[in-house]
Amino acid sequence: MARTFADAVKVLRRRQSSKTTQMPISHLSEELPFVPHLQVQGKPHLEGMAGWLEQLGHEDAINRLTFIHVAGSKGKGSTCAYIDSLLRAHSKRTGYPAKTGLYTSPHLIDETERIRISGHPISHDLFAKYAWEVIDALSMNPEQMPSGDNGPGFLQSMFLISLHAFVAEKVDVAVIEVHTGGRFCATNFIQHPAITAITTLLLDHTPELGNDIESVTWHKAGIFKKGASAFSTNQVPEAMKVLEDEARKEQVNLEVVGTLDNLRNVSGFNSAVQRQNFSLAWRVCTALLSPQRQHLNDEVIHTAVAQVDWPGRFQVLSRKGISWYLDVAHSAPCIDEPVKWYKRSSQTRDNITRIVMFAHIANPRRRDGAKLLTQLVEAIQCISIVPDYVFLTKDKTEDVPALLEKYKAICDGALTSQVEIEPSVQQVLDRIEAIEQQSQNVHVLVTGSVFLVGDVLRLLDYKIN
Repeated sequence: MARTFADAVKVLRRRQSSKTTQMPISHLSEELPFVPHLQVQGKPHLEGMAGWLEQLGHEDAINRLTFIHVAGSKGKGSTCAYIDSLLRAHSKRTGYPAKTGLYTSPHLIDETERIRISGHPISHDLFAKYAWEVIDALSMNPEQMPSGDNGPGFLQSMFLISLHAFVAEKVDVAVIEVHTGGRFCATNFIQHPAITAITTLLLDHTPELGNDIESVTWHKAGIFKKGASAFSTNQVPEAMKVLEDEARKEQVNLEVVGTLDNLRNVSGFNSAVQRQNFSLAWRVCTALLSPQRQHLNDEVIHTAVAQVDWPGRFQVLSRKGISWYLDVAHSAPCIDEPVKWYKRSSQTRDNITRIVMFAHIANPRRRDGAKLLTQLVEAIQCISIVPDYVFLTKDKTEDVPALLEKYKAICDGALTSQVEIEPSVQQVLDRIEAIEQQSQNVHVLVTGSVFLVGDVLRLLDYKIN
């Protein structure tokens, strides 16, 4: 097998169906705490991480890195991006940190987006170099793979590659986004973070995290570590109680962060959610820098907002006379925000042809696409702007005509829009381009799935910074 970027990705994607880490969480430790509301399900992706890092020779080097670890249900990726941007803006003024590392998931277009050095996704060549070093060290190549494969799965592999890259690139601060949950996430191998942070908590990933907010919160709070400062946005009372209880057990001082007042005069935010996430990021950075008697001034804030590159989140693109509004909102409690933003952003002109493009097919076991679409339709009804067209499609390769017909029925029963099913994202784009030939000011809202937004960006030839 060649040792190219494409071949490395091929090896890694095969790990998505790996059976190697499917031990029930209850078997991870015989001393899990008894929590009456707790439902522990899923796969302990933390299992095996210590041994794999030891094989890579990085255990000591990892302990010397400065980590910021972020969990949450909504906005954790954006918060990580803001933290990284604030630190880079501060570095332009002071020289510290000289180099940052940022690890996030999922990606929109390709895997390099998950690993950024000083704000930039690593190149395909650099990704291939570090990925193959990890693949070789852990015998993950199918040609080397022993029988009874006990190697890392896809997400574990991506995190291992990011750590390998951060050590090799000598980053000063690494900002790490949790995959799912927190307590049993592979990223929770980090034993001595400088700071931990929790973004807004919602009922999400219930097959893995449990069916109530207390159980979800218990998983997220698992990133708290003694000796590390801990911050959280405002949470519902049930979640806040669990956070406070878990912080107390870890002897951690938990600080609740509200939205900064001075952000009202800062341009570049498209929603209150973004201001909230930025405020949490700002507080994390001030806590990191305060022991060095450094602070963030207003210039740093403006620079950080202006330079942050976080596509697919409240993003506007113009292509061939069409305005594209893209947001990856993929859970019911989040879907109303992009709809409100779409209305605010697109209502300034007359004679607009409005189009909504929705897909949510992948992994229906984890999220209910019909519930999400129903919430989207209700949000559209609330803003009193009915789209002229609604296009429904699939966001991966599965053949799901029955589900798309169900989606169509939801829209037909509530909207006067022309609702159409198209078999692929490309065919939706072709239809929209045809509509643009007959109309002026076509504004398209794309939402419902990370896969959908990623496909649209790729087909529009958008390049991640």
